[in-house]
Amino acid sequence: MSSTLIFEVLKLIAQLAGAAVVARLAVGWALKRYKSERMWDRRLAAYADLVDALSEIYRLNSRWLDHWEGQRGPTEEESARQNQRYREATKILNQTISTGKLILPTETQKLLENFTDARHSDPQADYGDLLHDEMVRAKQLIAELIEHGRKNLGIDILDRGG
Repeated sequence: MSSTLIFEVLKLIAQLAGAAVVARLAVGWALKRYKSERMWDRRLAAYADLVDALSEIYRLNSRWLDHWEGQRGPTEEESARQNQRYREATKILNQTISTGKLILPTETQKLLENFTDARHSDPQADYGDLLHDEMVRAKQLIAELIEHGRKNLGIDILDRGG
């Protein structure tokens, strides 16, 4: 074999090895980015589900408090629908809190634990007070979750996607 042929074969092997290394690095970077984006999507969905569920709990408690304070109450059918919506919102809240233990920051998890602990703190309290207290805590938690979500997801409130 001539030295030129050996040199060309070695050059080809070096190029193939280089291409394999570059391909491996590119796949690794792409996979890392995909996983990062997927986790960001999951966190965004968790924050959105929490805010949606808490907003529904807030709205329903507001209606029930109005009724408790003497305004016209819902019909039996409306009351059944409201109770069902409350159960669904509570279920979503609890499921998302469970998922959040895996994907949300500890600071956010503590806010959620404080909310759920306070929901069952005083079984002897007046019904109207319970509704009002849960409304206040839900509204406060919604604002805190929005703030935490924006911060933890890196969402700039001034960036409107333009």
